[in-house]
Amino acid sequence: MRAPSLATEAPTAEAAVAATADPVALGEIVYAAPREKPKSTGGDGSTLVGTDTGVAKTEEEAPPAPSAAAPKSGMVAGAPEFQPALSTPAIERAAREQIYWALSKKCVGPDGKPPPADTIALVFTIRPDGSIDPASVAATTDDKRYEATAECVLREFSALPFRGPTATLHTTARIMVTWPSVD
Repeated sequence: MRAPSLATEAPTAEAAVAATADPVALGEIVYAAPREKPKSTGGDGSTLVGTDTGVAKTEEEAPPAPSAAAPKSGMVAGAPEFQPALSTPAIERAAREQIYWALSKKCVGPDGKPPPADTIALVFTIRPDGSIDPASVAATTDDKRYEATAECVLREFSALPFRGPTATLHTTARIMVTWPSVD
């Protein structure tokens, strides 16, 4: 069976596709191609792409020289780090909005008053689903007088229905909040 000629016959639905090119059909394609020379911008038939335009370069247009201090591209070995979609201060602000009132009402200093600003550091991890990892919660203080207050903060925070901000969903965020906050 001969392959159909492109110039004379249209292929039928039953025509088999040839595994190799038919030299006769290829010859007909080349013969039917236009014989005119391609339009070009150069006098010798070549294009002017990449040739000098005759316009002097200014300092602004010159590419910057490579810096020796520029970082080299490539892979860096080590554990991957995932950053939350929000900045840490934004996450801390959202955490304070949810926990400040409850902690200020129940966790007071030894004198019955709220402790001084930034006395207790509350650290926790927000999981990708927005919940708190219970094993990551810690409340510490550098002042021995407020250790009982730090334990209260840990106990009360663990009982709160805290949810991470929506923007932190699908990422893990390690949060450190100082309590009571001054902002």
